[in-house]
Amino acid sequence: MGHIISDEGSGYDIGRKALSAIFKSYDGITRETMLTEKILSHFNFKNVDRIIEYVYNNKVTKEYIAQIAPIVIEAAYENDRASIGILDESIDNLVEITETVIRKLEFDEGKIDLVLDGGILKKVKYMQDKFREKIDKRIDNIHISMPLFDGAVGSLLIAWNYLNIDYSLDDIMTQVKEINGS
Repeated sequence: MGHIISDEGSGYDIGRKALSAIFKSYDGITRETMLTEKILSHFNFKNVDRIIEYVYNNKVTKEYIAQIAPIVIEAAYENDRASIGILDESIDNLVEITETVIRKLEFDEGKIDLVLDGGILKKVKYMQDKFREKIDKRIDNIHISMPLFDGAVGSLLIAWNYLNIDYSLDDIMTQVKEINGS
């Protein structure tokens, strides 16, 4: 449904919630959060009012807000309660979305293979670990893995399967590693 209505668990969602946490802290609704100083420093602003002015006067994009997510992750690793709460809420949302998709797809009783993808889940170990922990408790017979390839290679493999074109997964993995220099 897009970032205006939905997009739970995304970098944008995490960044937006971080800004909300800063403003709630600033207004005295919640405790202080280290996000305030970290984000002020990131933007090179002197006070919270400047963030409000900037966000509303410069038509800040989704991508710009998403760039705040790494700051939230850093603060969570430093035990900032607001940041941990934001990440945990994002994980809960991702688990709920995953359960909904599995239910709607009406998987058989057999094993369910789930590949974690997306910028946050692929890159942030805290998110991966907490997601795995929560989903394992709620869904039986689930096997979680990381993607072998990026979306372009995955799309190619889907097309080849559809066209009944034979390929060697090992050869493709070797070629991708060579292209990526690893």
